Amino acid sequence: MYGRRIHGIIAVCVLGLTILAVGAPARADDLITVNQGWSAKRKAIWYSLSQGSRLIPLSWLLALEQPGSDQPFLDPAHIEKFRYLPNSTPAKTGLPIGFAIDSQDDTRFYNTQLRWKESQGTTEKWVGMTCSACHTNEITYEGKRIRIEGAPALADFQSFMETLNKALVETKSNPDKAKRFSHDVLKDDDTAANRAKLEAAAAPLLDAQSSNSAGADSNAAAERDSNKSVPLFAGVPAGGTVRPKKP
Repeated sequence: MYGRRIHGIIAVCVLGLTILAVGAPARADDLITVNQGWSAKRKAIWYSLSQGSRLIPLSWLLALEQPGSDQPFLDPAHIEKFRYLPNSTPAKTGLPIGFAIDSQDDTRFYNTQLRWKESQGTTEKWVGMTCSACHTNEITYEGKRIRIEGAPALADFQSFMETLNKALVETKSNPDKAKRFSHDVLKDDDTAANRAKLEAAAAPLLDAQSSNSAGADSNAAAERDSNKSVPLFAGVPAGGTVRPKKP
């Protein structure tokens, strides 16, 4: 009887901590990092060093708007909905923790060898995800944020990818969004010919994105369909949903 009581108390405590962790994220000014012997330089590398993953061109992500809105996709309040953490290290890329810039010669690539303007080079900057996107966590306690590098994140990767793809689809189908997008991506190269190339480049990216995530997301999709009200925070399926995408 005593053992059962102890187990019950432990279960209640674990449940309480879980609710605290996955509830609406609270922002506090004070950030405490768990001392694991990591220097500031090592943490910055952990947060933003490319591991070869390529998700979307950097210029596209910076220009992309939220679905059903003209607000930036990377608006901190929007990214916070998926529980990805802001990166305040000196890199100052504007990308969340675990979103890295990958710039390498793409002549041997297939899916990510995209061209959307004349005289475009082979080292276009892309954004991909690293291990730190799924293994950096924060909890808020008594007004202080406690960050743990290496801990499992509470991010909702499935919803993030669904929203990203939806934003790209809406950009292609909505003339006003498409105009703003092409202007911000192409800048001084915003010509009719380049706008056509940009529109053509979006189709293979969406196809690759969908086929890349379809298998790994099938279990998550089934769970989401069975209970629409449950967000899959920390619900990255076994088998590696976040992995370097075949370039």
